[in-house]
Amino acid sequence: MRKSFRLTFEVVTDESAEFGDAARRGFVPRTLNIPRRTYMPKRPAEFGLREAVSFLKDRESAGPVEADSCPLSLSCPPRWFTYGGSMRIGERVSVSMHLPDSVTPSSAMRVARLVGCYGVRA
Repeated sequence: MRKSFRLTFEVVTDESAEFGDAARRGFVPRTLNIPRRTYMPKRPAEFGLREAVSFLKDRESAGPVEADSCPLSLSCPPRWFTYGGSMRIGERVSVSMHLPDSVTPSSAMRVARLVGCYGVRA
């Protein structure tokens, strides 16, 4: 399968949360690490489905996998999934996997089941 999934991250600290913002955010680079500063390249890295899901499932998660739409259905398919809540000292890190525009509603729902998205029957 073609590499066409993008991963983004957001890091919220106690200080940034006071202002309703994130301390840093951006795209996950090809090295699959969370940058220490905001990272917005002109051409973000793209990952294969297996690689993206593996990276997300290897992360600690303090909550369910959530989609950008609710309720999930073929008429309202997800466009991205967020794995939220891994905690570092004083930081809450969430990572999202964005589906390519070419994904059909049926395939988006299959990916939702694959990642264990909240509100989708297995």
